[in-house]
Amino acid sequence: MRTLIVEDDNTSQQLLASYLEAYGPCDIATDGVRALVAVAKALHDQQPYALICMDISMPLMDGRQALKEIRKMEQDAGIALGDGAKIIMTTGRDDPKEIMGSFRDNCEAYLIKPFRKSQLVEQISKLGLLST
Repeated sequence: MRTLIVEDDNTSQQLLASYLEAYGPCDIATDGVRALVAVAKALHDQQPYALICMDISMPLMDGRQALKEIRKMEQDAGIALGDGAKIIMTTGRDDPKEIMGSFRDNCEAYLIKPFRKSQLVEQISKLGLLST
């Protein structure tokens, strides 16, 4: 399972990578702009990400805007909604409006920091990305 971690905090990057590296390669982008570059390259190379874990509060471009742009890139590449990367928002924001807005922008799951590895793995499993 190829994963992109989009997170500006180094500690959070390393923690997520330690949770996910057993499931496949993990790339890291430190903001939404770098995430778009990584996703565009992955789509161009026909090696798309299966999973994207994305923070919301980041410099240059926040996670919500990056989410919208990634979905547009997938659509432009002929990928139907639901067939693209599974995107889990991983953020400290627990505002119901933020949560609902993220789902309206087509994320698949929303985890509020801090969360345990087991919570992340449970969400990934629910998304059908792990063998049972």
